[in-house]
Amino acid sequence: MYEYTGPYTYLEQERGDHLSKVRMEEWESRAKRFYGTGGLRGVDAGRWFELTGHPEHDREPGERSEFAVIEAAWLIENNLPGSSHHGDLPHSLTGRLAAAKANFGGQPASGPTHFDGSEGFFLVEIEAQRKSVPFRSPFEHRKPVMQMQTATVVGPQGRRIYTDELGRVKVQFHWDRIGQRDERSSCWVRVSHPWAGEGFGMIHVPRIGDEVVVSFLDGAPDRPIITGRVPNGTNFVQWKLPDNQTLSGLRSRDLEGTAANQVVADDTPGKPQVQVSSDHDQSRLVVGYNTRIDGNAGRAEARGTGWELATDSWGVLRANRGMLVTTETRAGATAAAKDMSETVDRLGKAQQLHDALTKIAQQSEAQDADGHQADLVNTIAAQNEQIRGSGASGSNTFPELSEPHLVIDGKAGVEITTPATVHVASQQAAITTEGHIGIASGRSFFATVRDTLRLFAQTGPMHLVSAAGDIVLNALTKSIVARAQKQILLESEEILLRAHKFRVEVNGSFLNMDASGVVSGTTGKFTAFAATHDLPGPKDQMVDLSPKKICVECMLKAARGGAALVPR
Repeated sequence: MYEYTGPYTYLEQERGDHLSKVRMEEWESRAKRFYGTGGLRGVDAGRWFELTGHPEHDREPGERSEFAVIEAAWLIENNLPGSSHHGDLPHSLTGRLAAAKANFGGQPASGPTHFDGSEGFFLVEIEAQRKSVPFRSPFEHRKPVMQMQTATVVGPQGRRIYTDELGRVKVQFHWDRIGQRDERSSCWVRVSHPWAGEGFGMIHVPRIGDEVVVSFLDGAPDRPIITGRVPNGTNFVQWKLPDNQTLSGLRSRDLEGTAANQVVADDTPGKPQVQVSSDHDQSRLVVGYNTRIDGNAGRAEARGTGWELATDSWGVLRANRGMLVTTETRAGATAAAKDMSETVDRLGKAQQLHDALTKIAQQSEAQDADGHQADLVNTIAAQNEQIRGSGASGSNTFPELSEPHLVIDGKAGVEITTPATVHVASQQAAITTEGHIGIASGRSFFATVRDTLRLFAQTGPMHLVSAAGDIVLNALTKSIVARAQKQILLESEEILLRAHKFRVEVNGSFLNMDASGVVSGTTGKFTAFAATHDLPGPKDQMVDLSPKKICVECMLKAARGGAALVPR
């Protein structure tokens, strides 16, 4: 047998065991009862007696012949003169006495006789059980069955929410005229939620002033439970109806009532959307047909389509294992989320171009065979392999981005703009393009290299032009070397060559100039054409080779930082 007594019947196991034992003993007590009649006046409920002279019970042990009286009913007629001669009155027992005398006249009953000949009558009927069996009172008075009703959540003055560790709340029923709408208006009432588990589920604690639907487990008035919540004339729904009948979701509000959070599904035909937003710094995520949802007013103007992640405060995108940002199409999510075959293909072709041009520069002696740009090519190849992934295996079903790279791919282009400064910082940087690279600066262009600067053009000319200023080439510690397969042309209104020593060598002929004099020679013919020849005495001129306009402080800072020294 089973009887549900509710979750609040007991708190400890011993108490529950005791209650179960009491109910079992009550069932056992009612299982076997004994009934008897007689004229013994001392028999009363609660007394016990030993039965003897009974053909059935005399064969049982002594304790099984001991009985406790559970119920006793007396039928008594006074033996005073004239008591048996009155007529039938309303509710008179005359009929029952006559029936008892007829049924039990020969049974052991007490029939006292008065001296005038009038007789009395005494008969007792008992219900008994064996004394060894515990007696327990049965449940004879059932609780009233309660029906579903509504109530208002209440709590202490000045509180917006009042609950305990189990999420229970206090309520005041509408019929309660005595309650003060505070924490003493009811017991703690359990709250039903859509999902409840051990440390997981959904919870919405009713707030003070909410109207809730109260049901009663098994209809018992001492087992209330909140099973729902309803709006009313004071607490309207979160979005104005019927204008926003296509909106569904939840909207919470902070305890001060000044800001809200909401999760909304908009099922407007042809314009569906989902919004997750917070009034704090106007932070929001919109997916679908972007229509602004203005607080409790609901749907407002359309703002676009697609998705939007925005905030008036700071924003962070963080992916510990890698991130792909792309505008390549995957209509209907028909491919893996990290699929980027076009991106990987473009990166592979760029690496191949970078490698090919590097080798051409090495063959042209513009770069060394080892190191420099060759190392950068190898780094690009390794990165491309990490982005591509090494194939699906085991738990790694989607191998792309085996290392935490940030990959940005714009099918129509990638544009970066700022009214301030763009700063790109890295260990190495590679720029590869099959077309042109254009750099335009409204003011100056600075390139400072700690180690080596090498420029190489494979098929076209290389131009260095200054439209209004000087072109200054300085090798502060070593030489300037200019080589050309065909011709070196210096053309100007004035060409000034200044040095401590000057030497010209041309296929066996030479010209040496220094402080000691001028020496020239040739293995062939020496011819000099002039209108006159004049060879006066000695004359010298000081040679000034110091750079102009040197900033000593700038040079010291550049030296400490390992930068090139540019005296301007």
